Amino acid sequence: MRGPFRLSIPCQNKRMSKDNLRQGIGLAFRLGTELVVATMIGALMGYAIDHYFETRPWGILVGLIFGGAAGCLTVYRTAISLQSDEEDDNGDQPPRGEDS
Repeated sequence: MRGPFRLSIPCQNKRMSKDNLRQGIGLAFRLGTELVVATMIGALMGYAIDHYFETRPWGILVGLIFGGAAGCLTVYRTAISLQSDEEDDNGDQPPRGEDS
């Protein structure tokens, strides 16, 4: 499948080592934490705007939306960079002279 993002399915003959499992769990916690923290920061900024301008509840709603979007963007960028790192390690890149 061609496109900007491709999931690779590991071969069933290979067993996942404990180090790979720990790295995967660590990455999952990192991505989840980044998403939650970005949403909370957006909500806090919205709350501060509500308090300052007395616009309750619109500031916190907009802050939640923007915080959630920023968290999703961060998770997406991290996933794309991990995918490109994996392709570089596996040599899945086509030769430079070849058009795709």
